[in-house]
Amino acid sequence: MRFLTLLFLITLFISLPSMATQPKLNITWLVSDTPPFHISQGSLAGNGICDGLVEHLQSNIKNVHFETHVVPQTRIGKMLATGDSVCFPCMIHNAQPSDRVIYSEPALIFPPFVLITTKELAQKLNVGDSPIDIVELMNNPQWKFGKEAARRYGELHSIISPLPAFRNAIFSHNSNESTTAIAELMSRGRIDYTIDYPTTLQLFKKRGYNNLTYIPIKQAEQFIVGAVGCSAQNPEFSTEALKVINEALKTKVINSESYQKHLDFWMSEYPNYQYWYDKKVLGEK
Repeated sequence: MRFLTLLFLITLFISLPSMATQPKLNITWLVSDTPPFHISQGSLAGNGICDGLVEHLQSNIKNVHFETHVVPQTRIGKMLATGDSVCFPCMIHNAQPSDRVIYSEPALIFPPFVLITTKELAQKLNVGDSPIDIVELMNNPQWKFGKEAARRYGELHSIISPLPAFRNAIFSHNSNESTTAIAELMSRGRIDYTIDYPTTLQLFKKRGYNNLTYIPIKQAEQFIVGAVGCSAQNPEFSTEALKVINEALKTKVINSESYQKHLDFWMSEYPNYQYWYDKKVLGEK
């Protein structure tokens, strides 16, 4: 009996260190194969805009277990809405939580949405150096609009969603690289234009779609703040997850040279990018 008791105590003593170091929190990242935000294939694999955010958060948050699941964009929305213990690291920030998502502090900024189209159509639209009136264009039945099925446009969404071109949009439901599928639709003449970030055009060109260009949109001229979003239907998990995420963002990530260098790869050519990053993400006056 003494031997069994001694054996139990020795086993317990040995196991205590490993028990003490086990993570108390598990964070599952949901990402979709939507370059340039998350890139899973090719020479830029793992270097998407939000891939870098995930990498820097994970390297600066201790005693947390992380997993990453690549799922279709539409499924991400459903999992957030049903209260799974998940976070999506590439959302448009909102100061107030929604019934689906609680947001982190600002983590990055995206350049304003633009019209992406062929160089031929850009000449026909004849706007010169001026931004295009997207309401006027989307009321014109001559041109076909296409988008990713799950793409939303922040404040611009409420302006364009009632318009005829949006209601009759051709959607890309391709779960593998749905972003690039849009470029393919344009190259084949299935659609005439899309609305996306100019960083997406950069990706199109890296993939060989060199006959595309972009035109600024009159109704979308402000940089857009990005953040991590966690499920609002699971407040206990989200509160705990966002506490460590926000702490890492503020103290380790957004000021770090390596993180800003990663973002600069995609953003540095856009006018006033650094000014708006400093103002909207770093909170400088």
